Amino acid sequence: MENSDDSRKTPGFDLWVLASDPVFYVVTIIFVLGVIIFALSGETETSGFSFDGRHLVIEDEALAGLVPGPGTESEYAPTEHAARITANATFDRAGTLSAGVGLLLPRSFEEDVIGRSVEVTIEMRALQDDHDQAYMSYFTTDAADSPRHVAQLDTDWQTFSFVFVVPPHVVANDQEWIGIWPDLDGLERPVLVRRIEARILDTDE
Repeated sequence: MENSDDSRKTPGFDLWVLASDPVFYVVTIIFVLGVIIFALSGETETSGFSFDGRHLVIEDEALAGLVPGPGTESEYAPTEHAARITANATFDRAGTLSAGVGLLLPRSFEEDVIGRSVEVTIEMRALQDDHDQAYMSYFTTDAADSPRHVAQLDTDWQTFSFVFVVPPHVVANDQEWIGIWPDLDGLERPVLVRRIEARILDTDE
C-alpha cells in the first residue's frame, strides 16, 4: 500500500533532530564562549596619549577613554576639557571590587616600569564644597598594588602625586591601571580630572 502524506517525513530543517546531535552542543558552547571573549576583549588600552618611553600623559579627548569600574561613572566633558567622574557606591561597599575609574596603561609602559619606581600625578578638582576627598592608586592586578592615597580635594584645580615601586616579579599582562575613587561616600558628587601623568623614575631619583 502506498504511504499516506502524513506518514512521509517532510524535508527541511528539524530543530529536534539537530538538538539531539552532540555536535550541536559543542558548536553552541564554542559560539557562546566566543561571544563572551569578544565582549571582554572590548576593553582596550587608552588611545590618544603621549608617551616618550618614560613619561605618559593623558589629557583632553584622551580622557574619554577612562574606564569606570563597578560603583563608579565617567564621561568626558568637552567644555571643561576634563573627565567628569563620580561614584554611586561607597568605597567601603565597592572599593574591593574595583579600581574605581581606571586608566588602562599601554603595554609598552607596563613592560618598561617593571622593577622601577613610577610617579603618578593627577590634576583634578571637586565641584561641590562639601566634597573633600578621593583615593588614588596604582594597580598591577597580577602581583601587588599601591596603597590608596588620599587626595584632599578643593573646588580649585590641584595637582596630586604619589610614587610607587612596581615589584620586579610583575609579569606584563595588559592589566596595569591607575585608579581614582572619586567619592568615598558614594553620593555621586562629581570630580573633574584634567590630566593624568605617569613617569618612570630613574633609580637615583
